Parts: sequence; structure tokens; C-alpha cells
Amino acid sequence: MRVLTVQGPSDTTFAEGHTGEVARYWVADGGGQRVTPDGWEALAGADRGKLSLAAAGTDSAALSFKTAPDYEVPADANRDSVYEVSVQARQGPLRSAPYPVRVRVTNEDDPGFITFAPATPKVGGTVHATLADEDGGAGIVASKVIEDSDEGHGWHWTPSDALDPCPPPSGASGAVSLLGDCYKVPASAAGRRVRVLVRYDDAHGPDKTAEDSTGVVQAVPPGPPEDVETDPGDERVALTWTEAEPNGAAVDRYEHRHRISSTLSWDEDRGWNTAPGGGAARSDTVKTLDNGTSYTFQIRARNAKGYGDTVEVSATPATVPDPPDLSAEPGDRQVALTWTAAPDNGAEVDLYEMRYRSRSRWTGRDWHPVDGEGAARDTTVTGLSPDTTYTFQVRAHNRVGYGEPDSVAAAPPNQKPVCTGPETPSLAENGSRQVGTYTCTDPGDAITWILKGAQAAACS
Repeated sequence: MRVLTVQGPSDTTFAEGHTGEVARYWVADGGGQRVTPDGWEALAGADRGKLSLAAAGTDSAALSFKTAPDYEVPADANRDSVYEVSVQARQGPLRSAPYPVRVRVTNEDDPGFITFAPATPKVGGTVHATLADEDGGAGIVASKVIEDSDEGHGWHWTPSDALDPCPPPSGASGAVSLLGDCYKVPASAAGRRVRVLVRYDDAHGPDKTAEDSTGVVQAVPPGPPEDVETDPGDERVALTWTEAEPNGAAVDRYEHRHRISSTLSWDEDRGWNTAPGGGAARSDTVKTLDNGTSYTFQIRARNAKGYGDTVEVSATPATVPDPPDLSAEPGDRQVALTWTAAPDNGAEVDLYEMRYRSRSRWTGRDWHPVDGEGAARDTTVTGLSPDTTYTFQVRAHNRVGYGEPDSVAAAPPNQKPVCTGPETPSLAENGSRQVGTYTCTDPGDAITWILKGAQAAACS
């Protein structure tokens, strides 16, 4: 009786991750002579759906995987990476016996691969790199990759001017994977790709590498203007700032707007004014403001990607105080000065000063601060000469400067001497020659005694 027999490898190996021919089979008759079959039956066995058998030439067939097998993720029926099928040929009415075949998938040294979150980063944002290597092993741990920098292990980013460690992205997961350092994307990376190389160990050995790049880094709206300052003046506020971070696209303008601080909110996105100078502008002055009213200002920058965040500052325009209303009350060798509060013109009065003169030159060191600072309302000038006219001035000061003074003239009167003694003295006949004793005082003036009357010549 004629017999057909399938011949070829019954137990073979195949490297994971590959496709192509696993093994080749042919047919022999009962005498061992190779014959040409009419065809090949469909594969049988538990794993028949994972492999295929196709004629290869006139007298043989090739066994192949339909998709590349993965040792770490086996797809065979019992999940042991050993795929079992049977091969059968036919010739005329004859059929060969099923020929059992075992294909053992071998574990190869898989390359590591990197994924990025996000895949296309933006300037100023962060990128998380995740290393995955299906071979696994003790080397694929964060402590090994990140801390062994002296051995060259770790994450190496390009451009390398902005490395910041940060936590992994939320929800990160995977097979054996490693979350590496976080990369803060600098403006210098705009229009380029961020590239990372990681050195690590896996179960197949030390010093493995993986390398990849993100998508092209996208520019974003600029950052806020820096170092914003205000310089309030008379019905105006000068604004100054330094350059906003362009974030990958040149700043082409700066804008500002203002409102009275007591106003509850801004009027949506209206009221913006463009500072002269385009992207090179570093200052502008807001005019026709009310002194003493607090204003809030917003400043922002713009580039091709849009407007950046605003900076908000407040200032109160002001000018120097008006003159106080000055009055003088002369006294004995002194003058008492009083005044009303000077209008502050938007900035609180913090000091009053006084000066005086009797001729063309002001006395002493010119202006003298008055005790009481901004609350002072009076002062007294002593040690003056009687019957001498003095000019007095008082001025107010606030954070803007000194205001104009108010002036007043006054002369201390020459006070009469104060005398004591009998007004109607008497003298007894043949008595003492002394009629009475008189005393006069006049502080600061010499006393000159003068007798007047009809009998003045008889007295001394």
C-alpha cells in the first residue's frame, strides 16, 4: 500500500519580533523517495490561526507566522510561546498523516523605546519622557537610570539649557516602563525638536540606549512684561517695563489700559492702547488723569501666537501741595504763626517748613521743619526785635515735592516798661529827703530815668 509522509523540522525555534519563513516541509513515499504532492491541507492544531502554510516551489511548503510573535506577550493557546500545529499533504486520493510541529519563540534583546507626553510640546511647557523595554529586568527602575549619572546612565536632553526634575504625568502606565526626568521646554527650542537619549540596563545586559525626538516645538504667546513700574506725576502716570519673554515668537507690540481703582471690573477686552515703539517699546505715559484718584493699569505683550498674560499695577497721580493759608499774631519779641491744611493735590502732606527774614536775606539755614510733620498747624518764632517788620513763609511737602509758600508780614511791638512805686508820695516837714522808691523793668531794653513836671528841678 502506498503511503505519504511529511518530512521537515518537527521542533524548531524562531526569534521574536520577526516575520518570514519558520521552516520548510516536503513529502516522501513509503520508500523514502521525495514526491511532488498535489497540494497541502490547511494547518491543524491549537495554534493554527497564528501560522500559515504556503507552497514553496513544486514539491515543498513554507511555514510562516502571520504576524511577528512577541515572547513577552505570547499569543499561543497555552501562553508559553510554543506554537503547536500539524502539517498534512495530499496526492490524488492519498492523505499523509498529520505531522506535528512545535515552534518555540525565543526571547531576543528588544530595543527600548521612548514616548513623550505631550508628543508635540510648547515653549514654556514640560515634556515627560517614558522609557519602555519589554525585556524588563532589575535595571529598568528609576533609581538605576536617574541616579547612576556618574556611569553615564540617565536622561540626556537636547537642548540642555533647562532641565528640571518633576513628577510623572498623571495616569502614566505601561508594561515595564520608566518615567524619567521632566524637561522644561526653553524658548530656544521653538521650531526645533527636543531630543532625548537614555542609558540604562535591562535583563539582557548593561549599557543599553534608547533615543527619540518629540514633534516640532510650538511657540506660544509671550510672557508678561517684566519689572513693571509706575511714576505718578501731575495728572499723569508714566509706565515702564522690561522685555517680556517672547516664548518662541518675537514680541511685536505692548499694550496698556487703565481704570479708576474703585471700579469693580474691566470692560471686557476693550480700552487697550498701543505703546509707541512696537516690540521695542519699554515705556508710555497715561495723561489727563485726576490727581488724588487711584488708577489701576494693565500691561500685556503680543506676538504671532497672541496676547500674553497681563501685569496689573496701581498708582495715584499727584502734584506738589498748594500753599497753606498763613496768619501771624505778633507778641512780645515773637510772632505766632498759624495756617490751614494745604490742599495735598493727590499726595498726602508729610511736612511743613517755615522761614523768615527782616531784610533781604533769610535767617539761619533758610527753611526750618515744623514739629508735627504733616499734622503741624502752628509754630512760634521767638527772639525777634521789637518794631521790626519780618516776612514769614510756610510751605507744604508731599511725595512729589515742595509746594509754593504762603507769606505774611508782622512786627513785634515795643512793649512799655513796667514800673512800681507810690503814685502820690508825701514828705513830712523837716523829715527825710527821700520821697519814694520806684522800680521799672523792660526785658531786653535799658532803663533811662526822666523826671518831668513843674517841680522836676527840685527832685532827683
